[in-house]
Amino acid sequence: MLIQDLMWDVFTNTGEVTAYLLYRQCQECYSVYETKGRSGK
Repeated sequence: MLIQDLMWDVFTNTGEVTAYLLYRQCQECYSVYETKGRSGK
């Protein structure tokens, strides 16, 4: 979650939309990871 936190900080401090989009992508990936389990299957 370090990248997600970093992207959120970049977005809130600079308003960079790309950072927000990466933040959202991290959220989606994490949700899939937790749903499928740690094995990814």
